[in-house]
Amino acid sequence: MKLILTILLSLTFSICNSQNEKPNREPFNLDLAVNATQNYAMEVGKTPYLVKEKILQIYPGETVLLETEVKGDSIYSMKAVERNLHPEKTIEVEFYQDAKDRTKISMFLNVKNPFERTLRHDALM
Repeated sequence: MKLILTILLSLTFSICNSQNEKPNREPFNLDLAVNATQNYAMEVGKTPYLVKEKILQIYPGETVLLETEVKGDSIYSMKAVERNLHPEKTIEVEFYQDAKDRTKISMFLNVKNPFERTLRHDALM
């Protein structure tokens, strides 16, 4: 009986955790201000957030939660998740455009680091 209960609890835990994973973004229309009069638009399909191991692709207007596994002083693995169930090991990445004043269009990347150490990363736009 204890064995069956243990197996059921383990399966329940595994199912609940796997339901939090969000490997792919939902399709959406991206519309960005380019200058005072022009916009750039494209349809973004259902594509993965992590395009390679530890390489995130994020579009303006998106916020992605990356739950990490750390070994020593390095991130060993990460996965995109729906909800921040483990704030002590989840990096929040937000990328957005400020085009309120179309003569001063800016792009911002906010990275919330949950670790007590400096988080080093490279970003390309």
